[in-house]
Parts: sequence; C-alpha cells; structure tokens
Amino acid sequence: MAVETHFPGVVTQPDVVNRLFDPMKNGPLSNFGAKIDISFALGILGNSARGTLKRVAEIRNLFAHRLDIRSFDHDDIRKLTDKLTYLDAALDYREDGMVHLSHRSAKNEVVTKTGFRLEENPFATSRGRFEQTCSFFQHHLRQVVPGATEPDLHIGDA
Repeated sequence: MAVETHFPGVVTQPDVVNRLFDPMKNGPLSNFGAKIDISFALGILGNSARGTLKRVAEIRNLFAHRLDIRSFDHDDIRKLTDKLTYLDAALDYREDGMVHLSHRSAKNEVVTKTGFRLEENPFATSRGRFEQTCSFFQHHLRQVVPGATEPDLHIGDA
C-alpha cells in the first residue's frame, strides 16, 4: 500500500502499522475514507484525486447500503459517476475518431497512453466511467514512490 511506505515503523514494528489498518481492531485507517485523507495528507494524492476517490467511496457506499440500487443505471449512481471528472483532463478526443487516455507520472510526464475508438468509449456508460476511474487510480498507486509530492495524474489541481 502506498500509505504504508511512508511509515518507517513498517520495517521495525509491522504489527503496530498493521493495527492502524485493521478493521477488526477499529484501526483509525481501516476505512476507505480515512485512507484517502491520509494519502492526501502525505502528498500521495492531490486535491482533485482526493475528491474523485471520495466520490468512488460514495458510490461504493450506495451500492453497499441501499437495497434499491442494483446497477450503475440507477439515477443516484449516475449523478455521482457523471461527477467523476478527474479523468477528463487525461482524455484526449481526436478528430480521427480516437480517444487517448494518458497515464502520467508524479512529474506530469506521460508514462503510457491507451487508445480506443470513440464508438467503443468505455466512459460512455456510468459503469465504464467508474471502472476506468478505479483502474486509472490503481495504475497510478502502483507507480507511487515514497517522497513524491502530490503525484496527480494530470495538469492542475482543482
């Protein structure tokens, strides 16, 4: 986990650090919201990334706690997925009918690009937008190095 790499005690006292994340022992960093906040505080995420992940958490909570929500087509879910705008700055819609998604480093350098035809746009549906947002962050967090300051995935921080 990207957060754990910022705790020196993970090497010398891993049980102490593990308790912070343990939901069975009510660890203060055991829930997703707390992990998002500590990631922001440590400079792992920028402000816009933090906001987007808070929306991801909200979507997850609606699915978990509202029995009437069974799909991404539900109005309450669609309203939230429409607000997953973090990726918009990384998407490049080309006139040739191609869309490119840029994965960027902490220094805003393009690391990889994924291209797809506009008619196959995975962002066109609420589910696709949610899945691509989660995939984008998962890719990013695997690349995070200790000491990086606010490695946001695109230019600017809303």
